[in-house]
Amino acid sequence: MLPGKRNSTGAIYVLQGPPPAGTPFVGGIAVSQDGAIYVSQAFTPPFSPANLFASGEQGAWYDPSDLSTMFQDSAGTTPVTAVGQPVGKILDKSGRGNNATQATAAARPVLRQDANSKYYLEFDGVDDSLATAAIDFTATNKASAFAGTYQQRSAVQVVFEQENTRFGIRFNSAAVPGGGITTTMQTATTQVEIGEVSGSFPRTLVVSSSYDKSQVTANTQLSLRINQAVQSTVCAPGPVADAGFDNARIIVGSKGSDSYLLGRIYSLIVLGRLATTQEITDTETWVAAKTGVTLP
Repeated sequence: MLPGKRNSTGAIYVLQGPPPAGTPFVGGIAVSQDGAIYVSQAFTPPFSPANLFASGEQGAWYDPSDLSTMFQDSAGTTPVTAVGQPVGKILDKSGRGNNATQATAAARPVLRQDANSKYYLEFDGVDDSLATAAIDFTATNKASAFAGTYQQRSAVQVVFEQENTRFGIRFNSAAVPGGGITTTMQTATTQVEIGEVSGSFPRTLVVSSSYDKSQVTANTQLSLRINQAVQSTVCAPGPVADAGFDNARIIVGSKGSDSYLLGRIYSLIVLGRLATTQEITDTETWVAAKTGVTLP
């Protein structure tokens, strides 16, 4: 290996400008014959879901693969250090501080690891759930959500929902595998719009959804992608017609008192705006890597 260029103190430094002709860049770095190091200005850092919240957007990001964000108790005093331990608190990595907790010990999901060494939260379908404090989404009428999840039974069960305006993702009561998936919204007057798709889906899924109350027809207010494939959803009764979303809790794994998830959550991201086309692709790819899903 060629040594890097050094100054009089012995420190390695990087030279500005292009390398000599014919010197290839490898991973954004080139080393010339005399040992000079050049870094491509076109180098792009890897995508992180933190990028979605770079302008202060409201939302939440939960990442069970990051053990440093989880605690066995809701107060956050006993860290999760290994699989098989309950999760009473998971920190929000979006920077908004929307941590999710469960005060009841018996109702806490458990950290697990699958055969592909992917970490997930296991929900028992009986009473397990996590919930945030109220999150104020009243300033927006648009949102996006991304979930890496696994469905295990034929019953209505919630991956996540915000209370009151109830935008979220759920599995419907069709048989699984091959079960239906819905994306939902609701007004303050309880009119519910559901975008539903049924088909032959695998159990392990990357689900992404967008919610846009500024649109005037049901089929444009809701959109749904499963493993990066755009779905033709059947929306009814819709459209939902009020100003924005609510200042209310996000509940993970249930509606709060029913529709409990029997399954897994590998990753969950809720964003208080519409993600761009590139952000959707990048986020789905990131979630797929955490979930073990091979995208097209």
